[in-house]
Amino acid sequence: MDYGSRTFQVVAAVVVIALLGGAFAYYTTMGTSTTTSTTKSTQSTVITFPGSGGSSSASTGSKSGTSTQSVQTVVSSTTLPCTAAASTGISGATTTSSPTTLPNYIPLFSTISAMTMFVQQVIVDQYGRVNSSTIVASYQVAGRVPMEGTEAYVVKLNVVANESSYAIVNGTNNQGGATAYFDPEGDLLLYSQTNLNQTGTQAILLAQPYLDWFDTELISTQQYATYSNPGVDTILNQTAQTLGSVNMTVTFAEPKAIPYSVTQCGATTIVERVQFAFGVVPGTQTPLITYYYSLGTDGAANEDLGYKILSMTPA
Repeated sequence: MDYGSRTFQVVAAVVVIALLGGAFAYYTTMGTSTTTSTTKSTQSTVITFPGSGGSSSASTGSKSGTSTQSVQTVVSSTTLPCTAAASTGISGATTTSSPTTLPNYIPLFSTISAMTMFVQQVIVDQYGRVNSSTIVASYQVAGRVPMEGTEAYVVKLNVVANESSYAIVNGTNNQGGATAYFDPEGDLLLYSQTNLNQTGTQAILLAQPYLDWFDTELISTQQYATYSNPGVDTILNQTAQTLGSVNMTVTFAEPKAIPYSVTQCGATTIVERVQFAFGVVPGTQTPLITYYYSLGTDGAANEDLGYKILSMTPA
């Protein structure tokens, strides 16, 4: 897979993490929140997910391309670290640093051996132009093999992007597959695809477009108590959800304190709507965020962004 430019992966995957991370940061800093005001232009569209019905469907409830002026009172502000992966967003902030490590995915791989996720992003710029991008990302733990004195996790990776997405602006293909080998501590030992094997920093750069989509699941365990905290979130409903062959009960909720601002790499996004669903995988103690949706703006462009887990397999 030749992405050439990681723009789509950065704009979509990392913004998911940034916005969700901003919500979590708000949860932990409620007592120090300050109130400010900002004026924004609202231009929204509609985002839906295949196979999602009822409360698992996301929609802004607004007409596409409409523009109104409104004053938003920002009840909380969060600043996230500026990383290479988050260096380019809808505001165009940039940095020259390169990532040298990946998050430790082993806690996820060891409890959920396979997962497929659908991600959709719709951006409406200040002129009303709409750009819609979707991807389906998946991983599957295929076993363990001896490597470099340890038993490495063998993880099959796959990403498919829609033909109009940013993923193929400078690339030659909008889908790809690879195999990643991780030691039990989470270090990437080898990235492998047809006619290419890489280690070190280059392996990390190649693996990121496949794995960044699952980063939010790495913090589910720490945040689980917050999801159901009535002082922080409003519980909307509970419903049965089928994720592949797994049936589980999930809770839909939304934060009470909206809107809030997230600043990363010098760019600020005002998040005016967030909704998410969470639940514990049957037979395990593993919580997952099964659905996430947000609507935000950086003042120049508005963004509907969401993801949902399509299927997963407990280890």
